[in-house]
Amino acid sequence: KHILNSIRYLQAKYIFDVSPLTECDNGEPYIAMDMSNFNIVNQEDGGLFYNGSITYREAYRSPWKIKLSSKHLQRGTWQPGIVNKEMDDFCTAIRNPMERFLYKTYEKLEKHCPFEAGYQQNIDMLSIGSFGVIIPPSFAGDWKFYVNMWVPRDGRLDHECFIFPATVYEV
Repeated sequence: KHILNSIRYLQAKYIFDVSPLTECDNGEPYIAMDMSNFNIVNQEDGGLFYNGSITYREAYRSPWKIKLSSKHLQRGTWQPGIVNKEMDDFCTAIRNPMERFLYKTYEKLEKHCPFEAGYQQNIDMLSIGSFGVIIPPSFAGDWKFYVNMWVPRDGRLDHECFIFPATVYEV
């Protein structure tokens, strides 16, 4: 019986119902990017696509630190989730074909950091799968995925943040 349950979990598929990106609930300013034309779309196999465009309203330069984290709603309380990743410099990470969280996007994204104000990154149904992570059986439920960024600008270090809330369904 345990072997069958393990096999079922290994073959579990998920659908991500991703809500629009929002400001963080920690008081940090929203990102200086226009993501109103950016979408995260479900694939039939449970993975995800990125589609649309991102326009940089301010410059993003090296060292551009990014911290990805998550919270999972469990029994009515937001608990720390399994997603937790830091990149000391996104400009360096996007040039690394072995970067786990970026490997599906490596061939398709522009890699000419810095991204100057006004630059537009176009993304045409780019398959990202499951972000390069193995999704455990306990992944279904409500999530908040946080993207915190620290960007050097004009001698200061700007901290920006956004959340993409999602409900994950096992199918």
